[in-house]
Amino acid sequence: MSTEEGSKGLVELFVWPWLVRVTGGLALAAILALTAYICHDTQENESSEEDHFSGIERPLPTEYRPTVLKLVNGCPKYGYIDQNNKIRIEAQFDKAYSFDCVRECDTEKAIYIAIVRNSKHWTLINSEGKSQAPAIFTWMSRFSDGLAAAQQVDQGKYGYIDEQGRKQIEFNYEFAFEFSEGLAAVLLPGEEAKWGYIDTTGRLVIQPVFDEAFSFRNGYAVVKIGARFGWIDRDGRFIGNPRYDQIYTDHPDIFFGGPMTVKLNGKWGYLEREGRWIAEPQFESALPFSDGLALVGNEDRVGYINLEGTYEIPPVYCDGLSFSEGIAPVIADCDSMTIGFINKQGEWVAEPQYDQINVFASHYRMRPVRIGAYWGFADETGNPVIQPQYEYAERFIHHLAYVVRSGSEAGYIDEQGQWIRSIEIVNDQNSRICPLKIAGDASHPLQW
Repeated sequence: MSTEEGSKGLVELFVWPWLVRVTGGLALAAILALTAYICHDTQENESSEEDHFSGIERPLPTEYRPTVLKLVNGCPKYGYIDQNNKIRIEAQFDKAYSFDCVRECDTEKAIYIAIVRNSKHWTLINSEGKSQAPAIFTWMSRFSDGLAAAQQVDQGKYGYIDEQGRKQIEFNYEFAFEFSEGLAAVLLPGEEAKWGYIDTTGRLVIQPVFDEAFSFRNGYAVVKIGARFGWIDRDGRFIGNPRYDQIYTDHPDIFFGGPMTVKLNGKWGYLEREGRWIAEPQFESALPFSDGLALVGNEDRVGYINLEGTYEIPPVYCDGLSFSEGIAPVIADCDSMTIGFINKQGEWVAEPQYDQINVFASHYRMRPVRIGAYWGFADETGNPVIQPQYEYAERFIHHLAYVVRSGSEAGYIDEQGQWIRSIEIVNDQNSRICPLKIAGDASHPLQW
């Protein structure tokens, strides 16, 4: 992956890594949740004695979920709650990620670590919420193969640390990504900085000859030389020669049997890993296959093709998104721009009625939808089950969803719409004000 602004290609990193924006007529929708702002909180966390003496088995830290528990001048403060909505770690972080098991995962000595941020710096905590690392970093990746990529605060170089925050691979790189299948892409310094791959000992195993490099998946990785993309095996040998304009890299099924979404001579098509075209490059825009169908577009209309490369659903829609669990959101009327849901036969399962949807919830049973000024929730068929009544709503995670009921009241509801927990709202004249982001760009209902 290049660090240059103009060479981001399809992937927009560090925001939502699993979503990709494709050039052309398709506009992928996304409504951001709370933005992580720079705020300060010094609240200490004490472990609860109740867990040790109640006779109830303490949940594993991997069952804890990072949750906004407090808003200080609109700035979210994260803590951790368990599956029973019990607070395990009090609100004290500006940003927090889930716990990962990093060592001895199949034993009673398993080590669980989470990455958290306060102000501009990241560090590690244990399952009690205590700092696990003496050092702080300006950026960190998730742990993989017992290591996490990190960026030094002072020099700005990248290297790798263990669960104690101790240096394991020297901070010698201009950029570094987390390990995948035992290898990690790193950007080496120099006037003509190039990407290569190292193993978990820090040994350079694939020479730095690439202008962009992506993580390995199922034994293959997409790379870029000059202006062209191809893919290599673990020995660094090209399996797909670098001849493509772009390759849709950020999709979980790439190199796992599904066709690749590639761009050649300005048009998108679908290619098997071995090089056979399923659909020759002919589309102005395209998304990867999902549920056996792929969204493609030409001349401001989109439709869906099958694995034979022929249209299963004709291109009659103004916009749309991929199928998930048998349904897909589409816009049929280019004037009203309202969203409905169709099945794989192109039949409406939910008539066009929504002004906006939260596409992050595309793989979840209940997804946030907006009608007019208010958000509610739709079921797996796309029909409303919790009527629009919230100024903002996020997807359900572990049966809870974050909502803003009014400009000054935020909290969590369950799948029946019952109010479960309010978020403490604090006004502090000595802290920075962070306006609460409760709406996305409404100019296009399927636009980032």
